[in-house]
Amino acid sequence: MRNLKLCAAALTAVVCLTTITPAIAQQRGEQMVDAFANVIVDTITSSSCEDLAARMQQSRSNKNNPMRARVMQMLQKNPNLRRQLVNRIAAPVANKMLDCNLVPGA
Repeated sequence: MRNLKLCAAALTAVVCLTTITPAIAQQRGEQMVDAFANVIVDTITSSSCEDLAARMQQSRSNKNNPMRARVMQMLQKNPNLRRQLVNRIAAPVANKMLDCNLVPGA
């Protein structure tokens, strides 16, 4: 009887962990994407057009940033997180690019 209770408790723990762990990972991912989006939006809205053009060029050449690499990897694997980031940054990015005449092909 004692072994049966231990098995039931162990099974319950396993089920809880397999259910909770993805939820925690998703929440962590959302927090990282929020922080990343905040940095992007703050940088874009507070930068002059010249500063923004220089930062864009620098960001293209600096791909060794560990936080950036981690977020990019998460975004490639998780379409919901990608959608969340795009929804947060699309309007500020597009508006600043239009204001600064940085739209490619324009």
